[in-house]
Amino acid sequence: MLGHFGELRSRLLKAGIAFIVAVLIMYISSHWWMHPFIHEIKRGNMTLHAFSFTEMIQIYVMIIFFGALLLVSPIIFYQLWAFIAPGLHANERGFIRRYSAFCAFFFLAGIAFAYFIGFPLIIHFLLNLTGIMDIAPVIRLQGVFIGTLALAAHLWHFVPIAGSVVRFSEIRFNRCASVIEIT
Repeated sequence: MLGHFGELRSRLLKAGIAFIVAVLIMYISSHWWMHPFIHEIKRGNMTLHAFSFTEMIQIYVMIIFFGALLLVSPIIFYQLWAFIAPGLHANERGFIRRYSAFCAFFFLAGIAFAYFIGFPLIIHFLLNLTGIMDIAPVIRLQGVFIGTLALAAHLWHFVPIAGSVVRFSEIRFNRCASVIEIT
């Protein structure tokens, strides 16, 4: 039992070190990609506002952390897989391998969807709504990142994961049922 905790600790440590390295890479390279990223977010004719100096730091760190998390997510998923795989039967490992590519694809598709489609549509809708209501908007930079990017990316990539969980539970149930029938 303690061996499993040691292995879990080792895998979490590897994932944590990878995340720290990714944060450093994102921070060091941020002067190359941060300005085009913000410019792309402000596609429309709008001005983003920060209401305090600390909010600018929060946004900067949040963008770097999300970018680092995206950069290091394959390593985190591999470490998770390497810890769980020895405890699975061959058919269960095969099932997860088959659906991992779909999950990775939909994860990246969710990010692209949020960035290129979801975010512009939400901003356009909200700006049109302010015109209808005749209210001048003050668009807070922090609210833009937290609300839009996270929601759209996560909702899009959970669709195949939910299907996989349902399918995996069927495998577990069938395996348990066969064990019960044999006994």
